[in-house]
Amino acid sequence: MRSLKFAIFISILLSISLASAQVCPVPNFDKLTEYKFVYNMTYSKKLPERTGSEAVLFWNKTGKIYEFNLTKLKGYERHAIDLKKGNTYILSIYEVGYNKTLMNFTFEPSLLYIDYPLWVGKTWIRFASFEGSAWTPIGEMAVKGVTFGYAKVLNKKVIEVEAGSFKAMKIKTDMVSIFTSPFPMKIKTTQVLWLTEDGIIVKREIYKDNELGEVIELKRIESR
Repeated sequence: MRSLKFAIFISILLSISLASAQVCPVPNFDKLTEYKFVYNMTYSKKLPERTGSEAVLFWNKTGKIYEFNLTKLKGYERHAIDLKKGNTYILSIYEVGYNKTLMNFTFEPSLLYIDYPLWVGKTWIRFASFEGSAWTPIGEMAVKGVTFGYAKVLNKKVIEVEAGSFKAMKIKTDMVSIFTSPFPMKIKTTQVLWLTEDGIIVKREIYKDNELGEVIELKRIESR
């Protein structure tokens, strides 16, 4: 009898803990395809002329695959994203700047992006092999390697941007990419993302080897 009462007590505590954690389920990505998200690019280290320009994000859907299309000054980035078991997985990343292919990677297995449901304190592991091409000081080269790291929901707070006030989760992702071809190389990348329960990216910061590389902040939302 005591063990039964104890089990019920633990079950109640877990239920209360889960409720207080404010769990965020996977958003409706189909809804995101109905809007255009315009961002201020407040900083760009790699391409300084982009600082102060606008970046425009469209979500598109082909079959079961969603495509993240972020157009920047004289370039863009595209992520092919698959929703499997309520999570988001990146199949490929393609980034272009000034007519140069900066990055064109495919991942195997697909790289876990956002591990829904989310709550403050949640952490998940990310790992995948990659293959494709990247821009180097001597031009575009074929590359391959592995990337691994983890992501964590740090907090959930109101953030102020030009588009308004948004209650968003702050998600930090730290990754290490080890290139095995054409020559050994290691790069650390960090992304800090402010994400609403509806899946809206309010702000994004990207770091390379602990140095800030790019910042975008939501300026306005328009219907497509």
